[in-house]
Amino acid sequence: MAKKIPFWAALLGLILTAGIMFLCLVVWHSQPQIPLLLGCGVATAIGLLYGWKWEDICRGMVESIARSLEAVLILLLIGVLMGLWMAAGTVPAMVVYGLRLISPRLFLASAMLVCAIISMALGSWGTAGTVGIAFMGMARAMGVPLPMAAGAVISGAYVGDKLSPLADSTVLAAAMAEIDVFASIRNIAKAALPTFAVCLGAFGVLGWRYGGGVAADSVAVMSDTLQSAFRLGLPAFLPLLVLVGCILCKIPAIPSIFLGCVAGGVYAVAVQGASAAEVMGCAFGGYVGQTGVAMADQLLTAGGLASMLYSVSIVVLAMAFGGVMEKTGQMEVLLSPIVRRLRGFVPLMACTVATCAAVNVVLPDQYIGIALPGRMYAAAFDRAGMERRDLSLAIGVGGALTSALVPWNTCGIYMAGVLGVSTAEYLPYTLYNLAMVAAAIVYAALRQARRK
Repeated sequence: MAKKIPFWAALLGLILTAGIMFLCLVVWHSQPQIPLLLGCGVATAIGLLYGWKWEDICRGMVESIARSLEAVLILLLIGVLMGLWMAAGTVPAMVVYGLRLISPRLFLASAMLVCAIISMALGSWGTAGTVGIAFMGMARAMGVPLPMAAGAVISGAYVGDKLSPLADSTVLAAAMAEIDVFASIRNIAKAALPTFAVCLGAFGVLGWRYGGGVAADSVAVMSDTLQSAFRLGLPAFLPLLVLVGCILCKIPAIPSIFLGCVAGGVYAVAVQGASAAEVMGCAFGGYVGQTGVAMADQLLTAGGLASMLYSVSIVVLAMAFGGVMEKTGQMEVLLSPIVRRLRGFVPLMACTVATCAAVNVVLPDQYIGIALPGRMYAAAFDRAGMERRDLSLAIGVGGALTSALVPWNTCGIYMAGVLGVSTAEYLPYTLYNLAMVAAAIVYAALRQARRK
């Protein structure tokens, strides 16, 4: 007969898992999959000690993983889509046309705007690691403080990360809330777009005095290289238009992205001259840039189903860990002292966002910061009469946007590494990331006020 696991035992297990995770990621610079696997072992051991049968624990893991299978399929399709859109010239066209929006007098605002556009396809990491690096070079040439430039790049990179159905964190947040990813994005947009507009204006004011320089040569080199490697022009956006059309027609995510993949593959063969074998290779292994220009090749080498296996493995293991915690009652024991004190939408929303941020600190990876609180707070949102799209907004903002602000989080480490600015230096200038945390809570307050 299983006994109720006491609070101290569940907390001890979580602390032990957090310690293992911190040691592996921060000290040994390893990947989060094995620490997550060890965390599953710790949570399972505690469950067994208090009388839970292995069959029940295993069933809990499997049921939890099953909830993420749609997200896993979407992530795999996104990898295929990116490889094919690279081969089709769709992503290079987005980069070329985006770079034309740069205004020297409004450099910081331009950096945020261009990164926001490109991140719709490349995501936050892909954007920061490619055009983000180019903007940092421009900032040096123009005398713009590098922390400000990094803040603008990161802010823009996370705009697309929250508003694109191709962003893995957005897909995962929708899956944890058990809603359609397009419905989640439409809800997030109500808070994200006004926040984006305000932050864009703030960067315009902040960077106005640094507009006396000229754009760095690296941007011109990037644009010229991409135009010589592909047949670019407005028709290159056709695969993107297919995806947007599917979204507007409210076609579900999986068939929408699949049709986007087909359109990209057909365009790559018909216009870019790729062979069927090359298209299949790009779909699985991704596109490999071979222009001879390092920065352009770094941008072009992306996508493929295989590239998503890393993210998928983290999602599956995070869901397995959450499944053990949920099945054995450890999650409820840890959460109940907090949730029973919360009254109303705003406190619950704020607490969820804060929990995601805390998970990013102690279990430093954004996938865990989204998945674990998503499972923890789902029932609490239901009991409070809040919609699951509110949960998706809370964990998407709290889990993804705060991850780049933690120096030892995988996202913080990556951003600081590729942009060459420490997390502490760029943090005050990540205006969008900081503002969206407040915007999500304000949005919850407005929804609560309208219900009264």
